[in-house]
Amino acid sequence: MQVENVLIIDTGDLNGQDLRVECAWDAVRFPLLKKLIDKQQISFVGPVDLKLYLQADQEMVRARGSLKSVVRLECSRCLELFDMAIEQNLELVFQPAALIDIPREEELELTAEQLDLIPFQGSRVDLRKAVAEQVLLALPMKPLCNSRCKGLCSRCGMNLNIGPCNCPPEKPAGPLAGLKVLLSGKA
Repeated sequence: MQVENVLIIDTGDLNGQDLRVECAWDAVRFPLLKKLIDKQQISFVGPVDLKLYLQADQEMVRARGSLKSVVRLECSRCLELFDMAIEQNLELVFQPAALIDIPREEELELTAEQLDLIPFQGSRVDLRKAVAEQVLLALPMKPLCNSRCKGLCSRCGMNLNIGPCNCPPEKPAGPLAGLKVLLSGKA
């Protein structure tokens, strides 16, 4: 098997045998990740390390294993870049698209079993898209450089993790502002 095609498996080559795949690929070799890298929406500090154990089971190909990588993200509070290690366990099930029975009704209702299946065409299973999707699923929705990040001052934009800003304290506003001042003891 060529190194370039290690994540494109021909089911005919499996012949009911198990296959172990270990590789460390630059993220740009995954088409989905390359698009995001090109748009500068994500960047990787290291390769995507992948360890997979593939089993051919009748018409299905099961892939179990793990992936690891280091991604550079922007903190959603302070906007500073930070590196985050990601580790994800993988459990993927591939089945020929022709064998997946998807209802053709107006309202689709898929079973849990159908949701777990990843369709493939012909005899070749391309693991690259599924692995790239798993990398993206491992990323947080709102990345934080650390859980105690103070963020930016809403008035001057200073990073409050570095130190306090020189902005005067905000004056309370609203119908209960006077009560708030009394309760704070600063009256």
